[in-house]
Amino acid sequence: GEFHYLQRDPNGAAYANSTELAERVVDAAKDAGIRINLLNVCYAQGGVGKPLLPEQRRFATPDLNAYLSDTDSLLARYAGDALVSIGVAPHSVRAVDRDWLIRIRDFAAGLGLPLHMHVSEQPAEVEACVAKYGRRPVELLTDDEILSPRFTGVHCTHVLDHEIRLLADAHATVCACPTTERDLGDGIMPAREMVRAGVPIAIGTDSQTIIAPLEEIRALEYHERLRSLRRVALTRARADGRYEVAPVLIESGTSAGARSLAINAGAIRAGALADLVAIDTQHISLLGVSAADLPAQVALSGSPDVVSDVWVGGRHVVQNRKHAREAEAARAFKAVTNL
Repeated sequence: GEFHYLQRDPNGAAYANSTELAERVVDAAKDAGIRINLLNVCYAQGGVGKPLLPEQRRFATPDLNAYLSDTDSLLARYAGDALVSIGVAPHSVRAVDRDWLIRIRDFAAGLGLPLHMHVSEQPAEVEACVAKYGRRPVELLTDDEILSPRFTGVHCTHVLDHEIRLLADAHATVCACPTTERDLGDGIMPAREMVRAGVPIAIGTDSQTIIAPLEEIRALEYHERLRSLRRVALTRARADGRYEVAPVLIESGTSAGARSLAINAGAIRAGALADLVAIDTQHISLLGVSAADLPAQVALSGSPDVVSDVWVGGRHVVQNRKHAREAEAARAFKAVTNL
């Protein structure tokens, strides 16, 4: 799921092809052989009721009709592409006016598209929303019927118990980005309360401080332990009465993400997309681990290289920890960054 909001050239001018950079992102995903849902971002203000800052000029989507038209163009361009889907992402209540949010809601609902937003990432965002609308972000989104099973709130770091219940009642998903939230000093999401309320938690990288899905899922648990002063936090009861952490964390890294992006994947079942990873049980960090304990070992302490192989739509993209175009990608990256 690519939360795409780099829309304009370095000077802030529109490209001749208004979806130029979105198409380049999709091309890159296709070159790498990964599946992508391009979440086209609307970003019109630099804060609640404030103009964009100069450093935000490349994000600008100043015309709502043009933004919706561009999204329509992307939908048409990639219709039928097995690896590409499209969603919408009004960036946040600070970056998109309330009237625009309602129109984007209707657009997404009419086409059944995923709708993602940054929500309550920082206290300042919550305070600005209350000052402007008299409502906290989740309250505002509830009032305007924006929350739904197609909705994903990114971060939701500073939400109260009643807002978690509103997310649960709407069957919405939350996307936590714990390594980024840690890096930016934004705070710790109340994951334990969300799990108890039945809110699915997916994971994201946001600023890509670290790109390591296993680190993201374990950070959910370890951050919650620090916040709650408990040693086992995000648990689910087994039939024998014992509590396990692994199922919640594994679901965050698999089925919850697929749900968030409206992709029929994230589980091995008949009819689901064959987007799979292989775990090397002979990896030194997993030696001696029983089958019953393997999920917990991978989720709580597995290193990235326990994943040996990756399939996307049944295509074997990574084999024995090597991508066929890895060396080519490294050369191209060095060239473009003048290294």
